[in-house]
Amino acid sequence: MASKIYHLIVLSLLLTLVIIGLNTSNEAINQVSRESRGPVAFLQWQDHVLHVDWLGRGYDYPLQRFMEDMGHWRDQVNDLLIRSRHELGDQVQATDYDLVSSIDR
Repeated sequence: MASKIYHLIVLSLLLTLVIIGLNTSNEAINQVSRESRGPVAFLQWQDHVLHVDWLGRGYDYPLQRFMEDMGHWRDQVNDLLIRSRHELGDQVQATDYDLVSSIDR
C-alpha cells in the first residue's frame, strides 16, 4: 500500500514538473515571437468558479455545475459497478459450476 502511495506522489510530482516546464517554455516563446498564447495548463479557483486553461484555451466551470456533474458521474460509476458485479457474479457461478461438474465426472 505504501509503495502505491509513493508511486502516486512521484507521478504527480513528475506531471507537475512537466506542466511547469511546458508553461515556462510557452512563456519564453511568447516573449520571443511577441504572441500572446495562454498557458499550456493552469487551474485557478476564484469566486466559486474553477478556471481551467488547457492548451491555450480558457474554460470556466461554476461550482454548481461541478456538483451536478459529479452527481451524474457518481451515478454512472455506481451503475457500471453494479453491472460489473452482476457479470462477474455470473462468471464466478459458471466457473464454480464447471469445477463441480468436472469433479463429479
